[in-house]
Amino acid sequence: MGPASGEQGDSAISGGGIGGLALGAGLRRRGFEVAVFDRDTDVAATGGYHITLDERAQSALKDLVEPKIMQRLLASGSALRLRERDAFWDRRGRLLGYGPDLGDSASIDVDRITLRMLLAEAVGDGLHLGCNVSGVGPDGKRGAALSVAPDRMHGWRSTTRYAIP
Repeated sequence: MGPASGEQGDSAISGGGIGGLALGAGLRRRGFEVAVFDRDTDVAATGGYHITLDERAQSALKDLVEPKIMQRLLASGSALRLRERDAFWDRRGRLLGYGPDLGDSASIDVDRITLRMLLAEAVGDGLHLGCNVSGVGPDGKRGAALSVAPDRMHGWRSTTRYAIP
């Protein structure tokens, strides 16, 4: 189902981490209505240190996001081939060896929060922060539904059931 078949579908995604946002961005780019629910109240709140994107990951991201977002992501990264080789030490400070030579690598390191923010931008207004998905169950009309409980700290008290075709 989707734009290619002439039918428009809705997609609800539980979790706005890198994987959920990448899925949401890709579906939205292909014309689907997308709702991504995440318990974080700020996209930049979590994310870790960095992530290495090899050629396959970069190719996949190019399919998921608009070229301008991909250009910004690539501009934010650092090329692994420009880095010194990693050294491995034991607990007494003795050199055990070196990591692989990455001189020919097309991989880049990017900040996880930057990646998450750019993917969130690609998802757009379909991203719903501060929402906990509390369950998935049948919806008599359309297939299945997510039960979404907005974060009570922000004054929301209702539970919304988001239908999934």
